[in-house]
This record gives sequence, structure tokens and C-alpha cells, in this order.
Amino acid sequence: MQYLAGYRRHLVGALPSKKHVENARSKMGRVDQFLRRMAEGKSGLETWRFMADADRVLGWPADLLKQGKQITTVKVYLVNTGQFLTYFTETPPETSTVPQHGLVSVSRALKSAAGQISTTVVLHQIQVKDQKEKRTVSAPVLRRCLEECRRWIPELLRDSSRRRHDVVLRYQLFGCFALFVASLYGHRAGVVRNMTAAEVREAEDGHRRDSSGYVINVRQHKTARAFGSAQLFLTPEEFGWLKSWMTIRSKLRPQTDLVFFNCNGGPVHKLTSFARDAWARMRLPGSPSLTDIRTAVATMARDTSARRTADRFYAMQLSVTQLAAMRRTFDVSRGDAEQTVDE
Repeated sequence: MQYLAGYRRHLVGALPSKKHVENARSKMGRVDQFLRRMAEGKSGLETWRFMADADRVLGWPADLLKQGKQITTVKVYLVNTGQFLTYFTETPPETSTVPQHGLVSVSRALKSAAGQISTTVVLHQIQVKDQKEKRTVSAPVLRRCLEECRRWIPELLRDSSRRRHDVVLRYQLFGCFALFVASLYGHRAGVVRNMTAAEVREAEDGHRRDSSGYVINVRQHKTARAFGSAQLFLTPEEFGWLKSWMTIRSKLRPQTDLVFFNCNGGPVHKLTSFARDAWARMRLPGSPSLTDIRTAVATMARDTSARRTADRFYAMQLSVTQLAAMRRTFDVSRGDAEQTVDE
């Protein structure tokens, strides 16, 4: 356990984000499962010689599948275990007496197992892609969703102002706003979930009177390490919704800087479920997840935007003018698609 604690520190690294810590915890869980499997029924565990068992490694993918794991998840288990084995080989514990040839055989077995399931992984990914396409949300439906959100959000804010302790009503508002953001830009739920009051205040402080809207830079999200802040451009009316909620929020006195929070003051983990509920109340077709909506918006961006915009949608920090232009492009695209359907 002391050795694994050192490996966890290695995974977490310096200046880790909350998401980084969560990822490290997931990887440690998979490594723990691997070690428990390798050590089962064996003695002398302090020598780590139980690691040199290639046959158990080769049988591991089948056991994971029997546990109900998807083939793509099995691949992740093998990759994370391979990373641990590399760390173990380079910096073995002091009590280890595992021969070098034993570690080589286990490493070879892991690579062999990963190679053998690669075809199944690809076929599974194709099947998942086909299923996603069947749940595709069209541009006209996205446009209807945005129109409904513009109608619902002010009403929910008015009701929340009168009944600020109504948790059900509050979650309806959160789901509706998440749906609006996803349908508008294709942002993941984490962008809304991790938005902070400080970031909203920064957007307000940085607003110029001659600009067409407000830009919120959300620093904590899934791809922040690669692409930086996720940018959210809102018109004065839309930003006014957030300001109204912030007024209600201040009266609730939450012990968190998150804009949207659960009853315990933590992140709203069921945001996708709340968004689905909002979708159903708007009587829109199907029951898409926020990921389905993100896929639809990303496809629209790819098909209708300039290559530079589509390819670097997240990879660059855009100005207010650039974000406003992107917003107009998306709105025109939705309108053109709706006109095509009507014709």
C-alpha cells in the first residue's frame, strides 16, 4: 500500500486539478483490481513475485467482460495496467525480487491481450457511432429547443425568486440552462457544472458597453489541460438570466463558489438527467443526452463553419467579436436547415 501511495502521487503530479485527481483515483482502482487478481491465492506477497504470471494476465480480459465491462473499458484497464507496469519496472519496490524476465513476460502478455481485443474494440466503436447517429438531433429541433429555453428560463427564474427554497424548481432551472448551453454551443455538462461565481463576475467586469455580449471563461472542464478555458458567449439578455440567478443564489448563501450546486453545496452530478427532464417538458422529440446534443452541434460546426473555426473551436481563446460572429453563423445554419425541412 505504501508503494501504491507513491504511484498515486506520481499520477496526481504537481498542481493537479480536481478532474486530474479524479482520473488518478480511477486509474488506481483499475491497478488495484489487477494486483488483487494477480495475488489471489498466492503467498509471499511482499516479494511481488506474484506479478510474474503471464497466464493470469491473458485471462484477465475475459474475466472483465464476464463482470459486465464493455470491451472499450477493458482496453482502458489494460492501458492503465501497462502504465503501472512500466513504472514498476523502472522503480521497483525495495522488497521486490521479481526477475526481469518475469516482468518482460507480463508486459508482453498485456500487449498481446490489447492487440487481440483491438478488432472487437473497433467494431464496438462503430456500433456505438451507429447508435449515436440514430439519436441525432436535427438543426430545426435544436432551434426549437433554444426557443423553448428562452421562454422557460425567465419563467423559472421568476418562480425561483418567489420560491427560492424549492429544490425541484431549482433543478428544473439548472437542467433548462444546461440544455440551452449544450444546444447553443455543444459544451459538455462539465462546463455548466463547474462554472464559478468568480468567472461570472469576471465576465461582467470585463464587459464593454460597445460589445455585443458577455464572455464567460470556464477554467475547469474535461479538456482544459489541452485547450484552456471553455468560452461561453451570452447576449445581454442571456447574461441577465445568470445575473437574476446570482441574486437568488446570494440569498441561499451556499458554501461553494459554484454557480449551480446541489443540496450539499457540491457539483450537480445529475445535470444530464435534469436536462432530459427539461427536454421532455418542452415536448421535443426523442430523449437525447447532453452528449447527443453536443454531437449534433459539433457536426453542424464541422459542416457549416469555416475550417479554421471548426478545427479550433476549443483550441483558441476568441474575442467577443469572434464569438459573436460564430454565434451568428450557428444561428444562420439552424435557420437554413429549418427552411430546408419546411420546403
